[in-house]
Amino acid sequence: MSRERRDQEELKRKAAEEEDAKKKAQIEEEAQRLAEEEKKRALDAKAAEEEEAKKKNPEAEQALEHITYRLLEPLAEDKKKEWKKDADDLVNDYKKQFPDREIDAKGTLVFHSEEEMTKFFTEQAEQKRKFLCAEVDANGKLTGRYQFSCGDGTLYSGTLEQIKEKIQENKTSAYPQQTAAGLAMINNLLNPKPSPVQATQTAKDRLKGLKDTAAAADESLRKDSPTPLSTTPNPLNQH
Repeated sequence: MSRERRDQEELKRKAAEEEDAKKKAQIEEEAQRLAEEEKKRALDAKAAEEEEAKKKNPEAEQALEHITYRLLEPLAEDKKKEWKKDADDLVNDYKKQFPDREIDAKGTLVFHSEEEMTKFFTEQAEQKRKFLCAEVDANGKLTGRYQFSCGDGTLYSGTLEQIKEKIQENKTSAYPQQTAAGLAMINNLLNPKPSPVQATQTAKDRLKGLKDTAAAADESLRKDSPTPLSTTPNPLNQH
């Protein structure tokens, strides 16, 4: 074979290799395009499913709820030790059920739904634990809504007035003593009695008020009573 022919054969071989490489690249490019299209179709299908789910359930579009409650201490000093133990047990159960949620120094409990919150407090009340938890808003202010258990196995929810009514309606309590104590506690929260210090201060304020009133009345009488220096001469006695 002449050199010229060998060169021609070499050129043909290289051209064939280049053509094969080009076809291979085109095939790989097409495969990649098809894979990307398939991926896009899958994403579009998933987005369509999520959109359909949102239409059926509008709440799914919203972020997780944050229903926040804080543990409160009883007003009576002789009850604090007993309630402290129940509060500690409640917090321990909360940590076990929701290990990913932190509890701050104020004893704040966070729930992501009404059902979750109600279930937790109901289970605690059924264990005869005593607790009073107040709902707070995002700014930490009381909303006026409470979860209360006096140890009679029942969870009482709502405003303090509503809780009072529900306790009064619980005529079939298996633990009437605890129910009565719970009613007394709610009544005390609705109509707090002043402490001895407050009562003493109130008495002092009232006494001061009486003294001030008496002094003002005495001053008024002195101003109204005529004196020799202030009496106007009778014109008939003048010559």
